[in-house]
Amino acid sequence: MIESSKDYDYCLEKIGHYKKYPKMLPWVGNDYKKSKSKILLIAESHYLQKGETYHHDADEWYKGISLAGKTIGGITTREVIEKYVNKVKRRAYRIFINIGEALIASCLPTSSKDRYTVYENMAFMNFFQRPAEKNGKSINVKSIDITIANEVSKEVVKCIEPDIVIFTSVKAYKNAKDFRKFLDGEKIPYEKTPHPATSHWSKTGKGVFIAFICKHV
Repeated sequence: MIESSKDYDYCLEKIGHYKKYPKMLPWVGNDYKKSKSKILLIAESHYLQKGETYHHDADEWYKGISLAGKTIGGITTREVIEKYVNKVKRRAYRIFINIGEALIASCLPTSSKDRYTVYENMAFMNFFQRPAEKNGKSINVKSIDITIANEVSKEVVKCIEPDIVIFTSVKAYKNAKDFRKFLDGEKIPYEKTPHPATSHWSKTGKGVFIAFICKHV
């Protein structure tokens, strides 16, 4: 059973938002720390099961609400990736399959030739720290979503110190202005691609993704 590394938890668990919602801690592969080129993948947002509404009030969500007795499903970032790399099939895994195949096709210096275990070399998080209102739909972004997302992303980078960052969501990239200024200041290269589960990924996104990695690893 492959699980997320806890190498950086001493730092990640100090981030205020993750103290409220520890299930949202980023995935960090077990080989990430020793990778020659540490890559942080940033997707868009989490999802809950259809009909859930307890996350719709953004202000209340960020104050921190009790999840006891609630269906949390897709906000368990690490568990979602763990199910994927351990080949527990789910339809929503198309995003991870497409990214995994692009990673294998890139110049990434890893011995893995498997679209599953290649995630052992990656770190992964969602940019927006509140689940999208509707399952499978894009989040209706509020100003507080943008503020918290930028703050949390900066804190994560401070903890895990990636060499490059790739946004696999144009919406996340556009709302990450403050975070991107931070990356510029830290001299950490970054790139954006369309969502890997869309037709734009196969047309342009995959090529941009692979070219960026090959340029910087």
